[in-house]
Amino acid sequence: MMLGGSNPAGTSPTSLNYIGNHAYAFSGQQISGSGTTVTMLDLSISANNYIDATIQFGFGGARSNDDERVEIYVDSELVAANVYNNNYERAELNDFQVILPPSSRIEVKIVKVSGTGDVPSFAWLRGRVYQ
Repeated sequence: MMLGGSNPAGTSPTSLNYIGNHAYAFSGQQISGSGTTVTMLDLSISANNYIDATIQFGFGGARSNDDERVEIYVDSELVAANVYNNNYERAELNDFQVILPPSSRIEVKIVKVSGTGDVPSFAWLRGRVYQ
């Protein structure tokens, strides 16, 4: 059963896509430069569904030992955040396990905490939709 939503092939910071009882979204490349906050994903959850989701993110380009903080907001309320260092030594998975409630607006932002490099950043969401 298709639950509705945007085009299943959509890729943008505002596209939440559905295939059956699965949802996904991709931010595309966003640049977190010195002193900036960038919205990676800005999504709306429908009134009839909630999503058990994994939100992941990564960094590209040259490593610069900069620090970026990833923040997750539900209806403008900060619900999760973590600071990550953009260096070669990290091997951990960058993810958050979250429940996205019905009728909510979800924002995933990246904040440049330290450093001066323009860091290509990416975010993606994968989740199971429940009615």
